[in-house]
Amino acid sequence: MRSTIQKYAKNVLCLDATYKTTDYALPLFLLVVPTPVGYVTVGAFIVQFETAEHIEEALRKFKEWCPDLNPKYWMVDCNLAEMNAITATFPQAHIAICDFHREQAWERWCSRRENNIDKPQVLALLRKIARALTEEDYEAALHDLQTSSYWQDSEQLRQYFSRQWLPLKHCWVKCFLTDLQISTNNGTEAQNRKLKECYLKNCSGRRSLAGLVDVLTNQFFPDCEKEFHLATVSSTSEYRMFHSSVPSYLHNRPPAVIKHVMQRLHHAAAFSAHDVKATAEHGLFIVQSETSQEETYSVNFTVPSCGCRDFIRHQLPCKHFCAVFNHQKDWGFDSLPEGYRSGPLLTLATGPSPGEAAADSPNHSTTMDAAPGHSGAEESGDQSAPFPGAAPESFCELPRHQKDGMGHKRRQILSGLEKCKSIVHYCNSVESLEKALELVNELSSVLQEGTPACSGLSLRSSPTKGCSGQKKRKLESTPHVATQKLQRYTHPNKEHWRTKGRVGARADSLRQAYTMPQNQVQ
Repeated sequence: MRSTIQKYAKNVLCLDATYKTTDYALPLFLLVVPTPVGYVTVGAFIVQFETAEHIEEALRKFKEWCPDLNPKYWMVDCNLAEMNAITATFPQAHIAICDFHREQAWERWCSRRENNIDKPQVLALLRKIARALTEEDYEAALHDLQTSSYWQDSEQLRQYFSRQWLPLKHCWVKCFLTDLQISTNNGTEAQNRKLKECYLKNCSGRRSLAGLVDVLTNQFFPDCEKEFHLATVSSTSEYRMFHSSVPSYLHNRPPAVIKHVMQRLHHAAAFSAHDVKATAEHGLFIVQSETSQEETYSVNFTVPSCGCRDFIRHQLPCKHFCAVFNHQKDWGFDSLPEGYRSGPLLTLATGPSPGEAAADSPNHSTTMDAAPGHSGAEESGDQSAPFPGAAPESFCELPRHQKDGMGHKRRQILSGLEKCKSIVHYCNSVESLEKALELVNELSSVLQEGTPACSGLSLRSSPTKGCSGQKKRKLESTPHVATQKLQRYTHPNKEHWRTKGRVGARADSLRQAYTMPQNQVQ
């Protein structure tokens, strides 16, 4: 995980808390890194109280274990405790508020009856501020909001926006987050859901804190790392063949980068050689706009940049760069700076070096921390201590959490027996058949030993249906109408499943498309 942090956590690192992972009121924080092949969880910590002090203590521990951890942006929800902890631990970092949670907070506030505002119009004004690409656009959008009748007539809107969002404008307005590579931390939410549904849901009995730590260290983190490396290898030429239309400089690149550049190359075919003009400055070109004859874009190869929204948003070659690739023979993809071409955006991860692998081993460090305030003993010179600065005798081996129950084991045995049943007809070796027969007899004896019996007769593990051990059904209490199949009624204003839980302008357009007018309801 250390090599993943060093390569992909330079631009942005996501921090998010999830709850209900144990029987205790303890929030679990996940540190997630966006990579070209998906989001990867690289760390986690548990705190007793969700305060800035406790979160800061955990982040400082991560900073000690990984001195190279210094992302430019931290993406969080609108949580002041997380923001204050990050600012105290990483003073040079910038805070970015997730667009999804910002939109969700706005929609929830605008939907309250006591606020009494025009939700669509106010949301449109707020989104215009959030999408401003320059400070001039931001000032103009803010002026439009403050001069609108909604602002002047609503004291609640003025108080809400002025106190809660304007002081944090650098955390959510686009013009202040120019080189941020992502806009939402929905990948972090997916990691939370994956942990709960795939690892914690099948845990039997009480969900203890020790069980959660065991699942994270022995199952969740190793699986995340395996999936990441598998996705990386499957995108290389060693695993797949690239289409002849894909340029060689896009081989062994992330799939998202290949798709992005190929689409821009297709759009760049509309540009002619007259639309691309070189300037006196080395590596600077002027590209005519495709839609307006009066608008041009400056394409700079020295410090890869372009004034279009596409490049500002993705930081990947846009159609104007591709136009230069097509019409300037001496300026192709290989003319871009080496640091940009080999950067985390355009390259796949490689395996860690032996030094990095040793640094990632549990004997060197770990990504888990106990609740802040209980950090263990002082530093010791024993390299076998699983935590830096902790005595080895203060830790014990945790028992593996039981994941599979008897039903799962029975299904595995029956599946194996079915496989043996199909193979036995094709076995031509008498010795193999005799050995298999001995194993079958031994298997039968093992299963018989674990079966409860009385006077030589096997007992059922569950009572028979209808016996006194089960509650009898009261048929007389069931109305006759319940046995009839009723026609399902669907409310005409019920939200479509495709739009449920989504926020933002695109979600609004989808709701409008899936909403049936009342005059069309039969």
